[in-house]
Amino acid sequence: MKSFAIKFLSIVSVAFAISPAFASLASTDEEAANRVLVIERHIIDGEFDLALSKLENDQITVFHQQYLRGWMFVKQQQYAQAKEIWLPLWELHQDKLELGNNLAAVLIALGEYDFAKRVLETSLQQDQDIASALGNLNNLYSFLAQQAYASIFRRIEATPPKATWLHLTAQTATFTPPQIVIADQSDIGPDVMRALVSWRQAWSNQQVDNYLKAYSERFIPANGQSLQDWRRARQRNVSRPSFIDVQLEDIRIMPINDQLARVEFLQNYRSNVISSRTNKVLLFENNGQDWQIIQEIVLNED
Repeated sequence: MKSFAIKFLSIVSVAFAISPAFASLASTDEEAANRVLVIERHIIDGEFDLALSKLENDQITVFHQQYLRGWMFVKQQQYAQAKEIWLPLWELHQDKLELGNNLAAVLIALGEYDFAKRVLETSLQQDQDIASALGNLNNLYSFLAQQAYASIFRRIEATPPKATWLHLTAQTATFTPPQIVIADQSDIGPDVMRALVSWRQAWSNQQVDNYLKAYSERFIPANGQSLQDWRRARQRNVSRPSFIDVQLEDIRIMPINDQLARVEFLQNYRSNVISSRTNKVLLFENNGQDWQIIQEIVLNED
């Protein structure tokens, strides 16, 4: 078992990224779906060595490889490791309801209730008929309400909610590539995508320092603002709302050269103050270590 753990950790330490081969690994045929379900069955039964062997040798999509590796950690109650795999995967595939529901269950197990609520709400936006995800969300709301009453009356002890897991089915074991377009086969696409995801996460989590670090010292604010004035304004606007949720759709990454990339997307912004849908362009520049934003353009806003 020790050799399995070392071997397994060496595999999952590789960060997930979009690659040009991603689409070619996708398959919707029944045989491919069955391979995924067989591996999941081995994991559920605790046959981790056999499942890992099939993960390494059977031809399944990158998405399902990462999903099932996270599932192996879940079945061993190693929730922090499962989160490390599933969170970046969910950032790229928020339409995958089993992944969203199970990531939320992991977050609940880790006590990250607000984050779990946000993930479940996003999952429910994809399909309102997922009863299990809705049940988890209702349980979570009930727990948060208990906490609120307990803080006021100091008589009620809040009972942490229990989450329901979802398993893959013959239908959901198939895979359709996400709506992310990289204009050519340049190697910079995955790095730019990671920078975009980090920017969105920092904004949604209201992590002001990380949000501002996404912007280069060479960033040019709109409306003739100085960079210093823009940073002060963004610090207020990011930290002031009681919550922020930012989701991105229809992402198009268009490398200009090895140092510049144009990213266009539809941005859905929601807070307790305002909600908006914005078509936006970010221009990323490689500073030698990271990809940072040097220009932000609003094309139109609803």
